[in-house]
Amino acid sequence: MKKHVSTISISFLLCVVLLLTTMTHTHAQTPNNTGVVTLANLGKAEISLDGPYDTSTTSFGLPAYWKLIGDSRIDLNITTAINSASQSDILQALGGTLTVSFNRVTVGTFVLNKVGTYDYAINIPAALLVSPRTDGLMELKFTLDSGISCVANQRMSVVVNASSRMTFPYEEQQPDTSLIKFPRPLVQASIFPDVALLVIPDKPTAVELQSAFTIAAGLGNLSSDKLTLDLVSLSQLTDQQKAASHLIFVGKAASIPTLAELTLPLKIKNQNFVLPEDSQDNGVIQMVNSPWSIRNVVLVVGGNTDLGTLKAAQAVSTGIFQQNTSPNLALVQDIQNTALPAPLLSDQTFADMGYTEQEFSNRGVDYQSYNFYIPFGSVLNTDAYLELAFGHSALLNYNISGLVVLLNGQPIGSVRFTDVSAAQAINRVRLSIPPSVAIPGDNRIEIRASLEPLDNCSDPNLGGLWTVIWADSRLHLPFSSLQLNTQMTLDLSAYPAPMTFDSTLETTAIIVQHSAPEYWRAFLPVASYLGNQSNGAITKLAVFFDDEISDVDLSPYNLIVVGQPSKLGVMNKLNSLLPVPFVAGSDNTEGKFLQVTYQIPPEVPVGYVELMPSPWNKEKVLIAALGNSATGVNWGISSLVDAPLRSQLAGDFAVINDFRIQTVDTQLVVPVENTPVPQLSSEMLTPSPLSQPSGDSPSGSRPAWLLPALILTIVLVVLVIFAVVFLTLRSWRKK
Repeated sequence: MKKHVSTISISFLLCVVLLLTTMTHTHAQTPNNTGVVTLANLGKAEISLDGPYDTSTTSFGLPAYWKLIGDSRIDLNITTAINSASQSDILQALGGTLTVSFNRVTVGTFVLNKVGTYDYAINIPAALLVSPRTDGLMELKFTLDSGISCVANQRMSVVVNASSRMTFPYEEQQPDTSLIKFPRPLVQASIFPDVALLVIPDKPTAVELQSAFTIAAGLGNLSSDKLTLDLVSLSQLTDQQKAASHLIFVGKAASIPTLAELTLPLKIKNQNFVLPEDSQDNGVIQMVNSPWSIRNVVLVVGGNTDLGTLKAAQAVSTGIFQQNTSPNLALVQDIQNTALPAPLLSDQTFADMGYTEQEFSNRGVDYQSYNFYIPFGSVLNTDAYLELAFGHSALLNYNISGLVVLLNGQPIGSVRFTDVSAAQAINRVRLSIPPSVAIPGDNRIEIRASLEPLDNCSDPNLGGLWTVIWADSRLHLPFSSLQLNTQMTLDLSAYPAPMTFDSTLETTAIIVQHSAPEYWRAFLPVASYLGNQSNGAITKLAVFFDDEISDVDLSPYNLIVVGQPSKLGVMNKLNSLLPVPFVAGSDNTEGKFLQVTYQIPPEVPVGYVELMPSPWNKEKVLIAALGNSATGVNWGISSLVDAPLRSQLAGDFAVINDFRIQTVDTQLVVPVENTPVPQLSSEMLTPSPLSQPSGDSPSGSRPAWLLPALILTIVLVVLVIFAVVFLTLRSWRKK
């Protein structure tokens, strides 16, 4: 019996050990997932290819928390159609191939010998899941070859339908937090939108709020305003928000106790970062994996002082760091107020700028970009130009092939190919550069090439599709000093100028209502937009609370004022100077400048945007984004960033009602006074019998001579009638 009990006990212990081991192993493993990428994720409803030859290339990014494991798969749903003179031609001559390449390696080729919709599956080996591009994006390319159509009376078209998809088995992994790759993983350019949440102290100082806006402007520039940012106070941060997105904590260590929950490379002791005594004003930048979500990271931007926090925020806006004791830690000792970069040489070639010749050889539209810099305080002269050096194949269809040149997204010229230009290895064409299109800071020239063969049946293996942009293409960029005429810029349609005339935003300051986090949050996208538009190497945006500006010199700044008029202390100075003032102590405007004036109840929200010369410096401007309520203020702020609203701004006064804007230029309009209409008494309406008309009566009253003349005329008429009657009677008597 004892032997049986012993055996049972040992067996039970072994089962327990085995069970615990299995549980531990199961917990340690990260479960596998399957990521699905659809055409909608790639921004396409479908992909169309038209025979006999056609190609389509798409690039995309995958999330940083995906650790790809094993082979992936492409499932295609393809519709093949034929345009032919007869059904017999289709049956006899149908044929073509569709080649699929992934990361520039062919992964599948299909014979297209059927009309209709069919499914195809392609395996992608794990070895091909490493991007060959410097930006880390994956490439998917489709190539249609239906050359047989050229000897048959038919034309093939292929559609890759929306139900097509790619699947990528992956394990979730913590993103790389090395600062050398910044702004990744905050900005990933993946198939999913990039989202980050800025977390500020509950009662931030103006400098801590300035640091948050500085980070927003810098990330707006680094991400081309593609990163969606939001703002929340520390006490309002929820567990759901912690797990849903990347977090950016901004502020002094003593202001953000939540930092104690993070495993930081630079420790916190007694509510301060552990820094040497002589380095207490250093900025601290740290990035760690989020303890609340394996997918996200936490960026800490702060210091032990306001000055250190601002240094760290300005360093983040550059996007470039030098690591400290670990790759995810950077300490900012100082921010240099460096002199403006020396103006570029007036003439420089693409080769001088570091570019080599660029060959386009794909059918369809392809492009290449070139960047050049305009120093702040300078503007291009009107004789600036690009001398484009190019060559091209003679086997192109000149009617639908050519070059288009854009500067900062605006077209500035085009080139039409000819037999004459095909006969020359190098052709030169001079395209003027409009000064109004160039901006301070980095500018981007984009050259787009559209290549189509002279004969659709030309075999692409011949290499007959090509054009070359030679490196000795030349930019002529004469500069002159920028003279800002405030009177010429007092129009809201010019916004974001002049705020972005300084690429660092150092001459722009925001005056915000104190203790109004809802307005700070609403303004965050505006800061991101300004950073993207100014395109500076660093952001030095200034922020002040409206009740703390009495000792601040505001003369160096173009200003943006945000809040409700009745709650803004700065309105005591501004109100009488605004294009349309507000009733003292209220949020209602005084003037009647709009064509139709409505009575607006206090509970109905209205937003306002007003533009005026700065009262601290007439050479600077002031924009006020105001409202009669929280919603109204948000509408006013939104008009400075939302494209549909921003495009409606004009004049110097705008009224915003949700998505509609009414504007007026009070500099050109004389306000109509609401003069009361006098009430007429009965005495005023009844003429006095004793009143005599005056000889100086105004036009419309009876002249003094009119009545005597009328009486005399009547007397003369009566005398004439009497004389005629008398003579007639006398004549009868004689007869």
